[in-house]
Amino acid sequence: MSEICAIAIPTYKRSDRQITLELLEKESYPKEKIFLFVEESEKELYKKYDVNKIVLFPTGGNMAAINNQILDYMGEQPYLWTCDDVTEFKKLKGWNGKYWVYEKCTFAKIAIDLSQNMLRYCSAIQIPTERRGVLKKGKKRYKEVRNLHTCYFVNPTKLDGIRFDERFRICEDYEFGYQLLLQKKGAVVDFQYSHNALHWENKGGCIEYRDEALAVNIAKLFKQKYSNHVKLIFNKTSKMVEARWQS
Repeated sequence: MSEICAIAIPTYKRSDRQITLELLEKESYPKEKIFLFVEESEKELYKKYDVNKIVLFPTGGNMAAINNQILDYMGEQPYLWTCDDVTEFKKLKGWNGKYWVYEKCTFAKIAIDLSQNMLRYCSAIQIPTERRGVLKKGKKRYKEVRNLHTCYFVNPTKLDGIRFDERFRICEDYEFGYQLLLQKKGAVVDFQYSHNALHWENKGGCIEYRDEALAVNIAKLFKQKYSNHVKLIFNKTSKMVEARWQS
């Protein structure tokens, strides 16, 4: 079997709901390639999982700090950063006359394709969620990514020292993507593949501490750091202020 990349899964308050891990186990993804990043206060709860390594991060750390720890721990090896509640991976099958159709595939197939090919040239590759990753007819397979989220490859050798800004307790992946975009590090989204995850429907993770006040403060921080590129928008549905990228 061709070499496939490592997987880093940060997890918090979901010791009994390791959905991504279950999916990887079903397809027999090599356990020596799987790393769980767990808060120190929960270490006993995760010992039951058979993975290469359970790496502890400090209690109370934010996601940006945790992602920097992952960068440091993984060294120069390319890896997939993924949330802990991915339910499926898909690959583009073809055009049915009205829209593009995706079919289920194993993550191993995606990992071999992207880690051995695109990651030779890119700093990061976003695997879009299916609702965002519907490719319109005539569109290219790849485009420059503006933010990263939920499921993406990282190639540390192409980052040139870029790290997560630890002031961003949430939306740290979006902010990391902005850095890569502005410094032209070749981060792309690949519409050939897609994934689905529970995310907002799932208890635990950053949902445990994300609230309106924090979201507003982070949006203002985006505006402060990227004043020429970000516009603050009030989302009537979530009733929160969001920072949106402007070309």
